[in-house]
Amino acid sequence: MAAARRNRISLSRPRHATWMGDAMAAREKHIHGEYGLDLWAAWPRLWLTLPSRVRDEARKAYAAWHTAGVHGGGGLLYLLIAPWWWPALLVAVAGCAAAWWSGRAAWGDFTDLVESLADLYGAALARSLGVPVDTWPDPAIGVEVTARLRKGI
Repeated sequence: MAAARRNRISLSRPRHATWMGDAMAAREKHIHGEYGLDLWAAWPRLWLTLPSRVRDEARKAYAAWHTAGVHGGGGLLYLLIAPWWWPALLVAVAGCAAAWWSGRAAWGDFTDLVESLADLYGAALARSLGVPVDTWPDPAIGVEVTARLRKGI
């Protein structure tokens, strides 16, 4: 019960200014810990190994987060007219609260999806780079993939 409450707040020790930054950092840490794979180096190539239907799902998840941000911006714009029309303040507060709530849920879904993509397609990425894959997950494979992607950096 306590672990579930803690995980709702953050999956790892907070390091970023926002919950969203911490949520993505936690996923990156899980991927690196489980697979030895640097998500930021692997992401563009991982994206290219995904089937188009899977990329479409990732785009939808990201678009849901983006849409929440647009709605939040609309709510903030209502603040501009609130000094002259008080009901705009109610619309602004409701719009921003709804956007925050849906944006947080959408970002959580997106970060879950990013981790799932590494789980399901990490081996395909390794194979496409010429790294032999006998078992997945294998941190040695992830370390080799990361080394190839960073090109000695």
